[in-house]
Amino acid sequence: MIGAHRIIMAIDLQASKHFSSGVNSAGDARGIGGSFRHFGITANEVRDGLLECIAVYAVTLQRLFVDSGAFGEVAFGPEGPRVVRPITEAQWDQIFRLFLWAAMTFGKNAYLVAPDRVGCQETTLERQTKYAERVRLLAALGAQVIVPVQKGALPMSQMFRRSCEILGIDDPIAGVPMKKDATSIDDLRELVASLPRLCRIHLLGIGPESPKFAAVISAILAIRPEADVTSDSVTIRRLVGRTNGRGGGPRALTRLQDQARGECGTPIGWKADALCWQAAEELGYDRHSESRSIMDRNEARVEVARLATERRAELALEKARIAAARPAQLQLALWQAPVPSDLGDQLYS
Repeated sequence: MIGAHRIIMAIDLQASKHFSSGVNSAGDARGIGGSFRHFGITANEVRDGLLECIAVYAVTLQRLFVDSGAFGEVAFGPEGPRVVRPITEAQWDQIFRLFLWAAMTFGKNAYLVAPDRVGCQETTLERQTKYAERVRLLAALGAQVIVPVQKGALPMSQMFRRSCEILGIDDPIAGVPMKKDATSIDDLRELVASLPRLCRIHLLGIGPESPKFAAVISAILAIRPEADVTSDSVTIRRLVGRTNGRGGGPRALTRLQDQARGECGTPIGWKADALCWQAAEELGYDRHSESRSIMDRNEARVEVARLATERRAELALEKARIAAARPAQLQLALWQAPVPSDLGDQLYS
């Protein structure tokens, strides 16, 4: 039995392992990065300037989660899952170009979701078989691979085992759907019980702000107390709205963006500063306390500089290792593989 205090501590810890999904613009990236949160992006929602802005944070210890966008191809209704926006082979090629950019830029701090189809085990296994070699290459570059465990005829434990056999990668992360076709607590327990003691689990589509989060973490830790659990959920969308906040007023980010308009010069600056202020508010920080603001800002700069130095050295060693392990031609091709800034416009067009 796990004590309530341990669950509270675990949820606090999870906040540091959570990815803020829904980042799709330069303003989003500057705000999430500036508030020391981890990035979450989706392949079909990449706007101009986003990747360039996120790349700046590759020298820190911040992480990048990249979803293929497969959750958007399926809709759920009374009759069950229905494919509404199928991903073509050409679109998968574009998705893997983005995955490659993420792996080469963030290395082991890149978390990439392997190909799947929400709610369909058969198509998921077909896609993983087709793209297994590419997934292995991403893993060889140091990226962390999240293997989505879709529900169906196979128990989740068997589905994960089958996916791992197909992909053939070391230390995969079990990706548990918690939004579309959400996993029940019973199914989650069945999967977790089949995993090793030091397993890694990623909760797809849920975060510490969810009322269900504590029960999910509790179920995992009750079976595998040493599990390494990460998660992602849309951050920005839940913080915006003009009349859906407390008392019918604006939500936090909308309110803070209104304030930022009077203090910042550009829309990108408004969004970035508002996201930083919102993160500070969640921590009980008073941004109007000038002395504390200056002190924290200077301390943050020193810390970022230290982390950047460490990360640059780490990246240099990682790139040297990759270069030594792979043929020169392939290495050159990997480094030169371009990712268009309008990638999001090309997908699902």
